[in-house]
Amino acid sequence: MDKRTCGVGQSYLVFDYKGQIAKCQMQLHKTVSSVDTQDPLTVVREDKAGIQNLSVEEKEGCRTCEWKYWCTGGCPLATFKATGRYDIQ
Repeated sequence: MDKRTCGVGQSYLVFDYKGQIAKCQMQLHKTVSSVDTQDPLTVVREDKAGIQNLSVEEKEGCRTCEWKYWCTGGCPLATFKATGRYDIQ
């Protein structure tokens, strides 16, 4: 059962041609780590700046929806661009 839309901030790393790492391919210009870091995934998981991929149970408008585990609230970046928040659907 999926509780998040994608792996951003959880199990996903995006590499650029210089070895810099971002949370999302749509925000490759906002790197948070590099290939030189011992554990870049931990750095990504602990980063509270930028895109946040909240669990569907944490999103207003999703908690009580019968389709929440299929939809998972949609892309967190698109949600933020539309609402200015990550915790809403």
